[in-house]
Amino acid sequence: MNPKSLLGGVRLVLLQELLISSVWSKELHPEVTTVQVSLLNDAQVSPTLISEREKVATRVFARAGVNLEWLRCGLRSMTDKERASCTESVFPTRLHLRLISHPIHPEGIALGVTYLAEDGVGFQADIFCDRGARLQEESPVDLAILLGIVMAHELGHRLLGTSSHSPAGIMRASWHPKHVQSTASLCLQPRLC
Repeated sequence: MNPKSLLGGVRLVLLQELLISSVWSKELHPEVTTVQVSLLNDAQVSPTLISEREKVATRVFARAGVNLEWLRCGLRSMTDKERASCTESVFPTRLHLRLISHPIHPEGIALGVTYLAEDGVGFQADIFCDRGARLQEESPVDLAILLGIVMAHELGHRLLGTSSHSPAGIMRASWHPKHVQSTASLCLQPRLC
């Protein structure tokens, strides 16, 4: 499977999900055009792989008119101002994403979790890198692309609020190798990719 085709398919599906979904039109704040994301790498993923994941999530959101700006947190080389920025939370424009090896509670197959209050507001999400790697072993999709999709999915939860899963596309509730492959196959026309 061509990673470019998968990325194009994901962008198309997210764009459709975001523009057509009643949840999006009901929940998303229309003034949101830029979202700053503090990224904490507790899984000690290589900087190159993180860069590729960020690019995937950024491209997916760009197709929906939302610009993602990334701040890598927890680095020794950070200034005091950057460290302070990493802890700032402002809904819906300043959010946090944490890469962890595996969840505290190992049961289940979720690739990530978003922490939302009852009102649908949330700042933090965790991405489970080991589960993404296991899914990638069953699917011919590049790990950076797969986990970039997961990052976009979890960021989508924070912008869409509670009950934001869909039956298909980037906001589907569960992902299996066939779903990753079918998402890629949606990109049939190059001009849409």
